[in-house]
Amino acid sequence: MNENFVIKDGLLEAYKGTSFDVVIPEGVITIGKKAFMGNTYVKNLVTNPELENIDDYAFSNCESLREINLGEKVKRIGYAAFEGCSRLAKINIPESLEEIGTGAFDLLAPISDKKVLSKIWEIEEATEDKMNDLALPMLKLIFKEFRGSGIEFEAYPAGDKINVDLTDSDVFEYLELPFILDPEKDERLPKALEDLRKFIERAKIMNS
Repeated sequence: MNENFVIKDGLLEAYKGTSFDVVIPEGVITIGKKAFMGNTYVKNLVTNPELENIDDYAFSNCESLREINLGEKVKRIGYAAFEGCSRLAKINIPESLEEIGTGAFDLLAPISDKKVLSKIWEIEEATEDKMNDLALPMLKLIFKEFRGSGIEFEAYPAGDKINVDLTDSDVFEYLELPFILDPEKDERLPKALEDLRKFIERAKIMNS
């Protein structure tokens, strides 16, 4: 395995190389959060056939990145995955892609293929709709869980006064979750609520 790649159990955690042309090694299922972030060398990227997930900020501020060839199993491109990649001109969108996070692509990226742009916008809108569907029940659960704790929350701009400002985006960005949890299905919820308790305690101390 190339020593420039830090890989564990199918997760590419970091890339330390200086190559202009990068091929993701076989066996990688997920390119992890911030794995290539700030790398100014890579210009051309080819993913492996098994890759399914490109996590949040994975290639953020890779200013030299110009071309990406995605494999046919990629399902998700995370939040701000290619933010700051202002020279990215060419990327293919496989049929397998289901989710594109907010701000995944830099607004200044010179992508000119109308079919690609149309597909990106279509999937981004569908992703946002799904997140909105899941946000309200999750917030209701948070209200219920922490009722009587002395903490006031704001679910939406029309909410009550704020002692600790915990909007939905703050909560989920802090917890570093790849997607808003579905409270009826997601097994990560108990840990998320425990992490949220710690977050609230820290916020209370900082605001006191």
